[in-house]
Amino acid sequence: MEYEVCYLIGETKEANLEKIRKEVEEVIEKNKGKLLEGEFVKKRRLAYEIKNESRGTYVAKRFVLPSRDERDEKYKGENLVGKITKEVGFNQDILRFIIVKADEIPSLKELEKSEKGAREENRDLKKELAAKKFAKEKKSLTEDKEKVFSKDKKESGTEEKVEKVVSESPKIEEKKGKKEEKSDISEDNIDEKLDEILNI
Repeated sequence: MEYEVCYLIGETKEANLEKIRKEVEEVIEKNKGKLLEGEFVKKRRLAYEIKNESRGTYVAKRFVLPSRDERDEKYKGENLVGKITKEVGFNQDILRFIIVKADEIPSLKELEKSEKGAREENRDLKKELAAKKFAKEKKSLTEDKEKVFSKDKKESGTEEKVEKVVSESPKIEEKKGKKEEKSDISEDNIDEKLDEILNI
């Protein structure tokens, strides 16, 4: 039958994680358990302090014990799960632990995948929020720039000058046409005067 042991180690004992892990595995193997591959390790902030520890590392490991029939046959009257529970409970470095049947709980691989998926989803969400924040700041800067530019135009009168030039452009063209006409007349007058002078 497959079981899972999940235990919590305080942040101050993290340096001894390998030693504690080895001790737990030895207890399981000593009591006829066979360890399975895979392990789930997660550092977390605790919901409440346990023995002055506010952070810790959870470790989950699967193992197999002989079936009930096999136990009755080979190890009469022995409560293997009870022995493992008792010995792990003596370990002073473990804050909390639990041993459960692994039939109805997700496999460690599924936990790792869901954890990885949650991390990726979290990362994607952070990217999306950063992109939205950047777009909002860019829009705000653009609006501020336009306000400053329009304010500068109004203060310098540039906008009014441009409007005045645009509105006066037909008048300028008319004046230009009249000047050309006048200049034509004055040239004719000059020619006439020259002819008069030369004929004299």
